[in-house]
Amino acid sequence: MPKGGCKVCAHKKRAEINKLLADPGSSNAAVARKFGLVARTVDRHKKGCLQGLAKRVDAAKKDKSIVLTAGELELGGEILSNVEQLQRTTLSLINDAIRQNEAVLALKGIAQARPNYELLAKLTGKLHGDSGEQRLATFEELALIYRKVTDA
Repeated sequence: MPKGGCKVCAHKKRAEINKLLADPGSSNAAVARKFGLVARTVDRHKKGCLQGLAKRVDAAKKDKSIVLTAGELELGGEILSNVEQLQRTTLSLINDAIRQNEAVLALKGIAQARPNYELLAKLTGKLHGDSGEQRLATFEELALIYRKVTDA
């Protein structure tokens, strides 16, 4: 949290704000309006608190002497939960599109699922060579899988 306190971190609806910030379709300005905040405040929170937290979590994974605070752990858990929910929704929409033979919509969903998976992998430390983890599928591989499923 930045010096002097962060208005978003102190906000009673912080979890809901962070959930919207995890959605790539939400703008900082729209989130700010919804919760009576200034867009710059939301931007500072996203860049300072959320990205700062991601850096501290990454550092703590590498250096076991770094101890995260209870607040950092809570915020990290909220973010992870929100991104997991976003991915479940994305996958559900992909399945709906496939069932309705909406190939274009399914491919758009697949295109969104990939960055969701990348973000989840970063948040859980399962990206870029962690031992025992499978690599993420490329968009082309996902499209090939989709074609095979719809042609069957």
